[in-house]
Amino acid sequence: MTADPLGDPHPPGETALFRFVFVAGLAIGVGSAPAFPKLAAPPAPPPAGIEDERLSMWISYCALSDLDWLGGKEPPRFAHHHLLAAPREDWESYRIGGGTVPLPTPDGWLTFYHGVHVLADGGRCYQTGALLLDRADPRQVLARTAEPIFGPEMLEERVGMVGNVVFPTAVEERGGGLDVYYGMADSRIGCAHLPSVVGTQMSDAA
Repeated sequence: MTADPLGDPHPPGETALFRFVFVAGLAIGVGSAPAFPKLAAPPAPPPAGIEDERLSMWISYCALSDLDWLGGKEPPRFAHHHLLAAPREDWESYRIGGGTVPLPTPDGWLTFYHGVHVLADGGRCYQTGALLLDRADPRQVLARTAEPIFGPEMLEERVGMVGNVVFPTAVEERGGGLDVYYGMADSRIGCAHLPSVVGTQMSDAA
């Protein structure tokens, strides 16, 4: 696992480790590092001022001086939680959550996430969107896809252990574009090649 140390704008002068977290129901969990356990046990209420209890994407910081937990028994100590993005469009109206590790681009940090909406039969449909974050202060969302980049269309994406799921997990620059690796109905691994995302399918966050 690799990480890019960033200057933490809150508080000033602290070096921090960039990680996504999300509110899982009423508990805080790590979104871009699925191997980590939930950080809040028992579940804690959302931070003050947050009324939307749908699963959302958060950004938190862990000081580099606290990285002893990588080889120790203590849990990671994330702090300075900031709401990054919440469900906004119809295709992600049920919840959103983390996906790929942020990729540095000339325009900012690019990350692919999953959005979920409820189908007429009560089932859920997982699709893929993208966020572009400011390079200097990744708490700032510069742009966001208004429509899903791709969703479950092929049989392998619609039928499996959990149907109607495409869940982005990794991204790699290749062939002048991006290869996005994703889970297909929780049964297979797929790879979607995207010629470009930034500037073509994204609109201003506002």
